[in-house]
Amino acid sequence: APAALPAPTVTAEGPPAAEAAPAPAPEPAAAATTPRDRREGDTADFPVMPQDLPLRAEDKVPAGQGLLEVVAGPSDSIYVDGQLAGNGPIVQSKLAPKKDPYEIRVRLRGEERVRFALVKEGRLTRLRIAPPWSR
Repeated sequence: APAALPAPTVTAEGPPAAEAAPAPAPEPAAAATTPRDRREGDTADFPVMPQDLPLRAEDKVPAGQGLLEVVAGPSDSIYVDGQLAGNGPIVQSKLAPKKDPYEIRVRLRGEERVRFALVKEGRLTRLRIAPPWSR
């Protein structure tokens, strides 16, 4: 029995070396799938414009601005670029279009979800954010 134990140990040492060679191949494949795994709005360089709609008749927006409408939970605090925009379920902000997307944070009881969205002049951008606490 003791002679049988060293033989599998030697055999066990062989496969890790063989497995080490294929390991670098999966890493590039994983890196290639990262953009597909990323969801729109997760980062500033991958902003989301979930609904680009015309302004409604009741929407009064100054010239050169657009309307951002964030739909979240009824008790959620909604921040746009670090400033409290209001509490859910619906918060509207009149914003000037800019090159970089706006950062939208939704908070409830210490948890938050962050999204990024572009605003177009004379348009309504509606962003629905599912809170992380309702997973």
